Amino acid sequence: MRNTWVREPGISIYIRKPTGFGHNADYELASMEADVPGSGSLTSFLERYEPTYSFYIENLLHDQLVSFFARRGYRVVGGNRDDLDICMITARCWHFKDDVHTTS
Repeated sequence: MRNTWVREPGISIYIRKPTGFGHNADYELASMEADVPGSGSLTSFLERYEPTYSFYIENLLHDQLVSFFARRGYRVVGGNRDDLDICMITARCWHFKDDVHTTS
């Protein structure tokens, strides 16, 4: 699998296998479409797959999702919450912007 839409109960997620060396997450979650937002389908997906796989979340446009992923232990890539399209990565992974945006 390289790039594909995955259908799980209540949600469709566009998943990519990373091609570069920008981060070490197993998969990129590029788009999510819940049948009924707030129904728990994303939570169920993550609870099923997070024990085995790590994720990089692309372009979060809703503050509720940023807070949701932060509660699950994800962090904003580069530490900049002021971006309009926030990206997040699970805490056990690294991203090249972590070093770029670190100041002494």
